[in-house]
Amino acid sequence: MKPEHVSQLPLLMERVRLHWSNIPGGRVVIKQVTATEGMQSEPVNVRIIGDDLETLQNLAQAAMKQIRHLSGIVNLNSTLEEILPEFSIRILNQNAAELGIPAAAITSTLGQAIQGLDVTTLSTHGREYDVTVKIDGKQIKNIDELLNLPVVSTNGTVYPLRAVIDISFDRSASDIRRFDQQRVVIITADVVGASQQSVRNQVKTIMSSQPLPPDYYIAFGGQSRGIADSFRSLLIALVTAIFLVYVVMGAQFNSFGQPLIITVTIPLALIGVYLGLLIFGASLSMNALLGMIMLVGIVVNNGILLVDFINQYRLQGMVKLEAVIQAGVTRLRPILITSLTTIFGMLPIALGLGQGGEALQPLGAVVAGGLFTSTVLTLVVIPCVYVLFTPGPKRLNPSQHIRE
Repeated sequence: MKPEHVSQLPLLMERVRLHWSNIPGGRVVIKQVTATEGMQSEPVNVRIIGDDLETLQNLAQAAMKQIRHLSGIVNLNSTLEEILPEFSIRILNQNAAELGIPAAAITSTLGQAIQGLDVTTLSTHGREYDVTVKIDGKQIKNIDELLNLPVVSTNGTVYPLRAVIDISFDRSASDIRRFDQQRVVIITADVVGASQQSVRNQVKTIMSSQPLPPDYYIAFGGQSRGIADSFRSLLIALVTAIFLVYVVMGAQFNSFGQPLIITVTIPLALIGVYLGLLIFGASLSMNALLGMIMLVGIVVNNGILLVDFINQYRLQGMVKLEAVIQAGVTRLRPILITSLTTIFGMLPIALGLGQGGEALQPLGAVVAGGLFTSTVLTLVVIPCVYVLFTPGPKRLNPSQHIRE
């Protein structure tokens, strides 16, 4: 697609989706394929687990009827939605026993007619080839010709297949899946023009209100399951990152108390995380959680600079309050410049620009929003916390260490 038409892509996809939505017996999926398509999964993935396929299909249809009306839902599909016609062949055991026709002879005749039988292998030039015996397809043009195929009894008498088999026409699901060794129907959908997290929450509300028979239950897959499975490991990574940052700051300031003052900037960044996701229309995803871990190492930089200058001014003989004010005035411009350059550098990612930008958009939104609020609040909160919770003399001699 030409670059000048990229902005019209959502409208074009919607027009194509509406135009081809009513094809009899067909299903059309219109979605934007990105460079990170292999890394992504469905925003909506609901699994209904049970034993009976008909019950699963009824539950899936009832749930899809409500999900279909949610704003932003497109490409709604179910693994049991595609019902294909099939012929079911049943051996009449009593008739076969009376006529003296073994079941092996019946299955062999049917196998040759339908898919062929592998009878031996042919070895030549160091390679092996299967030899398959199959009735010429031109001789079987309909079900009646299949039923007229001969089958030989144990006494040599020839009977038509119709004497020992029964064929019925049926319809069944084209794909039967299992989850935890139980049958499952999977409902999937994409989300366009709405918050994925908001739509997932609405879907969970709908599914929680669905009455289920005994021994049937609902599980969520796709991005919901990916976030849930990885949240614990990322939470451990987040705590580890905070601990390592605290250790580095403790070594730098030769103090246990002042690093705690600086880590106040981390919860301040969480305010911006929420605002960033809200403003840029991004959803909480794996990339958003990775962005939060990045923030731990980024947002403390401003606090480190501010507290370090306060300590330097106190060592020069300034009183605590005067040192705090002077450090704020001195470091205001450098803190704003370094933060704004990082924020503006993250804006293209937060806006989802470029190929595959929508996948990385949550990361950019989290970093940009968290750094913005952290920077603004750091210039106010850190000086106040330092004045209130830093003990010791108002002035420090150059020979003194700031140790709390």
